[in-house]
Formats: sequence, C-alpha cells, structure tokens
Amino acid sequence: MIRNIVSVDLGQQFDFTAISVTQTREQWTTGPNIPAEWKATSGDRLLTYYYYLRYLERMKMKYPDVVREVKKIVTALENDQTTALLVDATGVGLPVVEMMREDLLLPIPIIITGGNSISEQNGGFHIPKRFLVAALQGLFETGRLKIASGIGCLAEFMHEIENFRVKITQSGNDTYEAWRESDHDDLVISVAMGAWYAQRESINNILIRKNDKEVLDEYDPLDRL
Repeated sequence: MIRNIVSVDLGQQFDFTAISVTQTREQWTTGPNIPAEWKATSGDRLLTYYYYLRYLERMKMKYPDVVREVKKIVTALENDQTTALLVDATGVGLPVVEMMREDLLLPIPIIITGGNSISEQNGGFHIPKRFLVAALQGLFETGRLKIASGIGCLAEFMHEIENFRVKITQSGNDTYEAWRESDHDDLVISVAMGAWYAQRESINNILIRKNDKEVLDEYDPLDRL
C-alpha cells in the first residue's frame, strides 16, 4: 500500500510551485466502539485510514531546482519503499516530468481537466479538477485529514481553501477556482492531488474479524528532513 505521496503543483515560469507530502496511517477501533452498522462481534477491529499532511511548501525556483528539491524529499522517504510522486503535468508540466525521469525519479503525471470522467493514460491520469477538490473536501468533512503542527505555509493553505468556490459554467460543468484572479490555488491543488490518490490506493474502512492480524509500520522517514 502507498504510505507516502509527494505531490507537486508546478507553477509557470514566474509563479509558485507547491510541494506537499501526505502520509496514510491506520487507526483501529475495537469492541463496543465500532459503529453498530458493522455488526461486529467480540474481538473484531475496525480499520480506518487517516491522512496526515506532513510537509507543505511553496517556492519560486527554476524547474531544474524543483527537480532537485523533489528528489531530496523522495530520497528521505525511500526507506519506506511505498512512496508515490504525483506531478501536475498540465501545461508546462510534461517537460518537467521528463526531467524528473532523466534524474531517475518515477513521477506519475496528473493532467487536470474540466471534464466529467477520469482516465488513465501513459502511466498517469487525466482528472477533472472537481474530482480532486471533492476528494480534499471529503477528507476535511469526515475529519480524516490531519495537519502536522508547525507545517509550512499553513496560513496560506487555509486562506486558499477559504477562498475556493464552485462555479457552475453555462455548459453545466463544475469548475473550481479562487474567488479572485489574484488568489493562488497551488497549495490546494498539490494537497488535493495527494488526497485523491491516497483514497484511490486505500479503502476507507475495513472490518478485521477476530484472529486476523495486521502489522503496522510506525516509521516516519520525514523526521529526517
């Protein structure tokens, strides 16, 4: 299972690039604390996945410097062997994806669209923006996105979320954008990509019957950064 997701929202030449790291962790509920709808018996355990935003930064730098910064972060996570690297390949992103591959990274390109369906192409995904934002909103609403204390750009991230809105276009499609053109959305998009991919890779809840075993890995490689 993917435990660490590095998400990169690439900026234009003079704009910000946002990088986030989301970690998947398990939480167990046992005995009478399991909701009744699960019809659990004595000794059963309910496994719920939570998502921890452990790293969030935005920076203005040239693309080769972005690649070096991303490689530094991915290298710090390598010991876990379960790290995914997502890169917004919309617009200027594809050449940067190729730069990362040349540097022996394994980026998964994400092309953000305005459509209504997700498709998997050439080792990456074409995803409507509303799907990404909905994934992030869902984690906030259910309390399953936790944010590490002291994380960088937290105030800016919360500002972006507060200034996000849903706009219904004349064609009936949803578009997600900032309230004002001057507002950035790079932090939100970076975290939203991680939120979407994390939920794609894991099931929200699993009931483990008595005598089933699960090994948990508490290793946190980001402590090395």
